[in-house]
Amino acid sequence: MTNNLSLLAPHADLIRVGNVVGIDSKKYPGRWTIVKINPTTIKLEGPAGVKLTAYPEHIIPAPAESEVAAVRPLLVPGQIVRWASAKAEGHLYVVLADNRGRDVVRIVRRGGGGAWKIPAGRNLTVVDPAEVLKH
Repeated sequence: MTNNLSLLAPHADLIRVGNVVGIDSKKYPGRWTIVKINPTTIKLEGPAGVKLTAYPEHIIPAPAESEVAAVRPLLVPGQIVRWASAKAEGHLYVVLADNRGRDVVRIVRRGGGGAWKIPAGRNLTVVDPAEVLKH
């Protein structure tokens, strides 16, 4: 099923529920499956179950399997991470939220302190809970 808005998209023939498509953005690489078509947007599901809403004009043919780049794993609220930054001062941080749509993670210093909003791919590593118990 398509709607009139999707017919205006450059690749309107691709816009069908169940079709595998790409997104015209370096921020959202990979192959995405169309799960719902709304009057003005399209709901997609991508690698690792990531959900995304896109406008029809951003839909492009799906890249070949060999061209698909890895999508970073979703960070879960409460997960402990290490932030490799001079501002971190060697402390551990707790994830408050992972806003994949904006590629931003909110973290707070373990034990108290200010919250930070940082780009998700920027120097964050997940810490094994067993390591936290040693300290």
